[in-house]
Parts: sequence; C-alpha cells; structure tokens
Amino acid sequence: MSGQTVSRNALWLFLSRLGTQGALFLVAVGIGRQLGAASLGQYALITAIVAVGNLISSFGMDTHLMRLASRERRGDCPEFAIGLRLQLYLSAILIFIIWLTAPWITDLVWGLRWFSLALLPLGFTTIYSALLRGFERMDVLMRFQLAIAALQFLLTGLAIWRSGTLETVLIALLLGQLLGTLYAAHVTYKAIPSLRLWQSAPFANWRPTLTQGMTLFGLMLVSMLIQKAGVFSLSSLGQDSAVGFLNAAMRISSAVELAPIAIFGALFPTLTKASAVAVRKMARTVVLLAMSLFCTAVALYWLAPYIMQRLFGSGWELSAQILPILILGLALSTLGQRYAMLLVAQGYDRQALLATALLLLIALPLFWVLSAAYGAIGAAWATVITA
Repeated sequence: MSGQTVSRNALWLFLSRLGTQGALFLVAVGIGRQLGAASLGQYALITAIVAVGNLISSFGMDTHLMRLASRERRGDCPEFAIGLRLQLYLSAILIFIIWLTAPWITDLVWGLRWFSLALLPLGFTTIYSALLRGFERMDVLMRFQLAIAALQFLLTGLAIWRSGTLETVLIALLLGQLLGTLYAAHVTYKAIPSLRLWQSAPFANWRPTLTQGMTLFGLMLVSMLIQKAGVFSLSSLGQDSAVGFLNAAMRISSAVELAPIAIFGALFPTLTKASAVAVRKMARTVVLLAMSLFCTAVALYWLAPYIMQRLFGSGWELSAQILPILILGLALSTLGQRYAMLLVAQGYDRQALLATALLLLIALPLFWVLSAAYGAIGAAWATVITA
C-alpha cells in the first residue's frame, strides 16, 4: 500500500470517527444540559454495557475477518458467514441475559432492556466494518457510519425536545441504529459484489475460525474492560453524578482520540503483510502523535473550564479538572499502542492477550480504590497510571 493510499484511508477513517463521535458527543451534551449529570451517568453505564456486549458477541471475529479479508481479497470466504452467524447467536443470548438481570444493574430497567436490542444491528455493522477495512474500502465505511450517526443525532434530538426522558433517548438511538444498518448492508454489498454472508458454512471451518477468534475476543474484552473501568467502578459505588462528570470529559477526550484511531486503522492492513517500511512509518507517527497529545493536555489545563462552560453550562467544573488528565493518559497509551498493534497485526494474539490481562489485574483494583477515595478525579488518574 502506498503512502498516498494510507493517507487517504486515514482521512476516511478520521472523518468517519469525527462524525460518529461528534454525533454521540452532541447527544451527551443534550442529555447533560437537559436531564442532568445523574441521567448522563445512567446513559454512560447503559451504553457501556451494550458496548461490552457487542464486543463479547463479536468474539474477536472482527479483527480475524479484517486480517483474512486483507490477505484473501475475496468475498466468498466461509469464515465471513461463520463470523456473522456467531455474532448474531451470541447477541441473542446476551439480550436474553440483559433482560433478566436489568433490575439488578440499573434503575432504568426498561431503558437498558430496549437499548440492548441494538446488539443485533450492531452485529451486522461490526462485520461490515471489518470486511470494508480488510478490503480497504474506508470510503464506504465512512458513508454508512456517518449515515448512522446522522440518524441517531436527529432522532435523539427529537426525543430530548419532545419527551425529555432518558428512556425515549435510548429508544431513538436504537431506531437510528436499525435504520442505519439497512443502509450499511446496501453499500457494503455494492462495494464487495462477491460477498456471501449467508452461504452454508461447513462444520470443518468453524473450529479453526473459533480458535482464531477466541484469543482475539479475550484481548478485545480485556482492553474494553480497562477502557470502561472508570465508569464501572464509579457505578458500583453508586456515584451516578460522578459517572456523568467523568463521561462528559471522556466525550471530549474521545474527539481528541480521533486522529490516532484513524491513523492506526489505516496502517493496520499494511502491518499484516510484515512491511518493514510500514513499521518504521508507524514508529515515527506514534512519537509525533504522543507529542501532540502532550501539548494538547497542557493547553486543556487552561482551556477546559471555558470549554465545559460553553458546552454543558454551569456546574461542570469537575469535568474541566478531569479532561486534561484523560488527555495525558491518552498520550501515554498511544506510545504503548504501537507494540500491541504490531503483535495483533502479525498474529501474536496470545502474547498481546497475556500482556493486556496482566494490566487488567492491576487496573481493576486500582480504579476501584482511587474511585472510592477520590471519586471521578481518582478514576481519571487511574487511567494515567494504567497507561
């Protein structure tokens, strides 16, 4: 892949993430301004549960299929059909579990139950995204992700304006995901005409596919738990408002994270082919990104109060204190991301899983202790320490 192609793919992924995160950020701002910090905290918990559920149901298939598509360059691989069916089966099981356990998770029982249904359309879009990345059709990926983001933004905005309840907002997000998934199916099949996701999959193909996916599933699950540890630890302590303040800052830090995610995503297909040029390019890129993020953290130390005041209104001073801490953690984690990405791209999944699992064993008690002692600020510093 040429440097021009990498840059173009990075641009598509950046625009895709910018639209998606921008829409979700505006939704969070609307909830925070109209419904308050406690509602934003409940929203953060419910969306985090569904995000973890989607990761579990993918069972590592997204990364496995992306690597496979990058190498095979054909749409009729049986593994693609296996990945989709596995995702849908596991999604149905998780929805059933969430419906049963919702009363013990949150006071917003029906909000969680309804939004858990999003796992089914998310299953389709997860597979579509993996295949489009593997085939390096990031332009198509951008189109359908922006369509989903626009639908969710418009529908949730209408829900906040007309009803003012968090349950309605979650239903609006679900409806936007459903409608957007239909469009995603259309553009994906058009971009990959040979794609056969509903073909018969011989049983002999299931075992090696599951074996490949299992390690990747463990790696992605552990990474997600570390990423969401602050939300889960504060929620377990009954600090809904603290979760809301943390989530408000995390929405802005997610916007800052757009560039690293886009660049890493564009480089991944080249790293699967063991290109020494790509490895050197990524090393230089990571250093530049980390330096930029350190500078951003310093700038936000002074700018964060103004940003939070303009976006969320008064009463969000704690989020302004949290934001530069999160960006500092992001800068440090970007440096480590280089090694994790190389291991996964080259197929050293078990080594990456072992390293990340050891980090989780340290991170979970650390997040809980610091969250119990210092609330949302403690959770933010735990992010820096684990990074």
